[in-house]
Amino acid sequence: MENLQTAVLMMNEGCFMASVDLRHAYYSVPIKDEFRKYLKFTWKGKLYRYTCFPNGLCNCPRYFTELLKPVYAHLRGQGFLSTSFIDDCYLQGATIAECQENVRATVSLFECLGFVIHKEKSVLHPCKELKYLGFVLNSESMTVKLTRQRIEKITESCQQILEKTLVVIRELAQLIGQLVASFPGVMWETLYYRELEKQKIQALRMNKGNFDKKTKLTEAAIKEVKWWLENLGGAFMPIGREIVLTTDASTSGGWGAVCNSVCTRGRWSQEEKGKHINILELKAVEFGLKSFESEITGKHVKVLSDNSCTVAYIAHMGGTQSEECNSIARNI
Repeated sequence: MENLQTAVLMMNEGCFMASVDLRHAYYSVPIKDEFRKYLKFTWKGKLYRYTCFPNGLCNCPRYFTELLKPVYAHLRGQGFLSTSFIDDCYLQGATIAECQENVRATVSLFECLGFVIHKEKSVLHPCKELKYLGFVLNSESMTVKLTRQRIEKITESCQQILEKTLVVIRELAQLIGQLVASFPGVMWETLYYRELEKQKIQALRMNKGNFDKKTKLTEAAIKEVKWWLENLGGAFMPIGREIVLTTDASTSGGWGAVCNSVCTRGRWSQEEKGKHINILELKAVEFGLKSFESEITGKHVKVLSDNSCTVAYIAHMGGTQSEECNSIARNI
């Protein structure tokens, strides 16, 4: 399924954006009468059955997305840039006129198909800063930020957690969920939730999976919560083009890196030679970044490595399986 990242990858500096929201989208999809018997439920002694797509059914988001694929394929075939997540549609154009025409064609087609446009939630006038799926996209600064409402909600949850000596595991899990959901709009985000995740896992293990039991936050976990409180207000995620850094390492020889067709290499010390290959591959990335520091500072860098552990630790900005790998990844 398409998501926020699809829209972010589509953005160009200075582009114009708009959005279309479908009102009661699921109610626009009737269920064939012979299949309604599978969507029954009882409430206060009465039997009910759905006549349209039910909210909360796990399969509906994907089915609804599949249903709209021909619609977006038709629009894209006419040269309009768009992406969608269930009933929210992101539209883009290089100029105001191009974006306006995209909006006109999209709204016209949806209304022709029987859908109702939620004009209060839609942004039908082209702009360079757009709220979409709980984030603020800005094509002038090329950044993604959290909406004010999401910042306030996460801040409130963090404050409530810190006020308690003992925290219900379920509340801790809910906070982690809020933090993870905010990742697309917060830089360095995954560096500051792993201690919370570790504590949740350990607490559940000690309490046999009971989310209603309580746990006391460690100092490391408290430090992470405080980081979010201190940095959330000004948090953003930059959108930029990538510089490619290719790295490799061996246990017997050393490491090498290539960036913009320039090569660099080095040999391991006697102590480093005894390290696991996963650690050496991560070190190769770290040394490669340091070697090209002047060329890559302030830019996005795509690291290419043939080691799956290295890819995973960098992509997630750390991990829980190896403390040494986690430490190197955090430095990177």
